Amino acid sequence: YVELRAGALGPWWIGERGFVGVLVSRFLDNYGNPAEPGDPLEGEPAVHVQMAQTRHELKAALDAPFAGIDKVEFSFGHTDYRHVEFEGDEVGTTFTNRSNEGRLLFTREAAGWLGAFGVQAFNRNFSAIGEESFVPPSRSRGLGVFATGRRDIGAFGIELGARTDRQESTPIDGDTRDFRPYSLSAGLSWHMSDNWHATINLDRAQRAPAEEELFSHGPHVASATFEIGDPMLGKETANQLELGLHWHAERVDAKVAAYANRYDDFIYLAD
Repeated sequence: YVELRAGALGPWWIGERGFVGVLVSRFLDNYGNPAEPGDPLEGEPAVHVQMAQTRHELKAALDAPFAGIDKVEFSFGHTDYRHVEFEGDEVGTTFTNRSNEGRLLFTREAAGWLGAFGVQAFNRNFSAIGEESFVPPSRSRGLGVFATGRRDIGAFGIELGARTDRQESTPIDGDTRDFRPYSLSAGLSWHMSDNWHATINLDRAQRAPAEEELFSHGPHVASATFEIGDPMLGKETANQLELGLHWHAERVDAKVAAYANRYDDFIYLAD
């Protein structure tokens, strides 16, 4: 069975130079587990899950806040997540995840370039308490800075982007793992005519391993596995090349593309 309720509400103020708004959303889910329905005649209580999530968001933007900046945008979100597994009326395992994330973005146009740069940060506290907990309580934090730019030169368009982050994950009674992933991108477009243009894009992206990939050690009943993390995992790196050909007409657009991906130190769940 599934019982689901969700809703969101928030006031916004919109002016000539910008806006500001807040949003509160609530998500409630109560569902049974078909793999472990329980049999009361055999003394087995039914297994079910109650999940609740509340999210608060603030977003704002202002045009021309000061000299040299065309627009500034700000967003902040707080999420409170709770997931309780029941065996009948008895609490089995409780998962909680409380996180904060913020982003500040500036845009400006100068010397023929349309650019954006900013900073993003997050803080997350995760815990799982009970018999079926397979990941220790942990805290993760991250801070990243990024910049993008675009410029048209005749029939050609150039796009560049870069981002660098610092992330750390700390399990309870364990050592902190620190990661510094970075990402780069470059793109070139050629407008051969009013209807045809070609593109080439190069991307290099890195990600830090998640808490489950680092610190898991125990039975994951939902997937019928015993998961063992590797606290010595490093960053995962993805490189991509894409070639594209685009056709634009008055009523129809079409695109054909070929791409290749290569991963280094790919992280996956292996038997």
